[in-house]
Amino acid sequence: MYTFLIIILVALFIFCCWGFTLSLKRRNKIKNLQSSADYSFETKRGAYTFNYLVKAFDNNGGKIVKIIVAPYIGFSDLKNFRTNSLRSFSAEINSKTPKQYIERGDNMDATLTIELTPDYLTDGVLNANFKVSTSWHFSEIVNDTLEFNFNK
Repeated sequence: MYTFLIIILVALFIFCCWGFTLSLKRRNKIKNLQSSADYSFETKRGAYTFNYLVKAFDNNGGKIVKIIVAPYIGFSDLKNFRTNSLRSFSAEINSKTPKQYIERGDNMDATLTIELTPDYLTDGVLNANFKVSTSWHFSEIVNDTLEFNFNK
């Protein structure tokens, strides 16, 4: 009887250690991305936290801007892991919607790639107002908006 209980407790301990290790790996991945990003933002919507990482690259006189969003979900949402998903991800730049596409990553991370033509730049510098919108399906529908001024 006690042997069975000890086996159960050891299994639970191993499961908790595994979950903690995965959480640390994810946090370290986000920290590494933040150190290389042009801009890094965090927003909160109730129990949910969203990290946004923004990086721009030169592209034939224009720019390619990549925006990564990485949500942190609560432990209670793990029971709904099959239905947790990104519903929409888009950006407006100076109230216009340029060509953009979404790449979905692991752990619900997503990257929005935006191709900006030279008319968005002034003397090779992108000075624009960004409005990024995401919508998520967790245990409830969560909408998040981030507005910032890009000047690099």
